[in-house]
Amino acid sequence: MRGQVVQSTASDVVVCVGKRDGAEPGQLLSVYRVVFTEGVVEEGGSNWHRAPVGTVKIENIIDDHFAKARVIEGDIVKNDIVELQK
Repeated sequence: MRGQVVQSTASDVVVCVGKRDGAEPGQLLSVYRVVFTEGVVEEGGSNWHRAPVGTVKIENIIDDHFAKARVIEGDIVKNDIVELQK
């Protein structure tokens, strides 16, 4: 399960992951930020990386597409990527 942060405050976020995606209260989601690194890249490589920035915990499901989550750690901002921890 993977989605995106659509709203962010210091203590909670709204994520584009909902009932239809299998989201449930209590699930932990790892949060990543897409970053671009300048420079030459080896063939088959990329200048784009997913950098880990924190963790959120789903508190309640809003609807089929969205859920509210509490920030457990990190500085989470709008457009960060969230992914269910395995």
